[in-house]
Amino acid sequence: MRVIAVDTNLIILLVVGSCSRSLIAVHKRLTAYSNADFDLLLGLISTYDKIVVTPNALTEVSNLLGYGVVEPYRTSLYNRLKVIAEQADERYEPSRSVVAEPEYARLGVADCAWLRCLDLKVELLTDDVHLYLAALGRGLVAYNFNHYREQRGTV
Repeated sequence: MRVIAVDTNLIILLVVGSCSRSLIAVHKRLTAYSNADFDLLLGLISTYDKIVVTPNALTEVSNLLGYGVVEPYRTSLYNRLKVIAEQADERYEPSRSVVAEPEYARLGVADCAWLRCLDLKVELLTDDVHLYLAALGRGLVAYNFNHYREQRGTV
């Protein structure tokens, strides 16, 4: 079984694109992304059997998702996030353990929660170069979404 952990910005791209591709171009958190990036993301995650999330990442997504979005799109976005949250494999690490990580001062709570939740059976997909490098430094399997974008010429 192939399992992928999807980081915050990419979950936002997944949610927004799944609700309305036209919202990608106007969503304040997705200014760096296009419909082609959404298609690329869908193609990448479709090769996996399960998506892993953390409560920290989902909280970040929830906080950023509706920013500047009006109804009825706002409700649609939150409903789509609800579906993802219900279907994903959610992994939790207590904050007291997360802040004890050596990378905490550089990466923060959400990214260090990823580092504690990942193992060799779960691959990480992120657009965050610092998280990507930290995961690789721990011997974990990690992919930088921007590398795929560069290969496709969408960045």
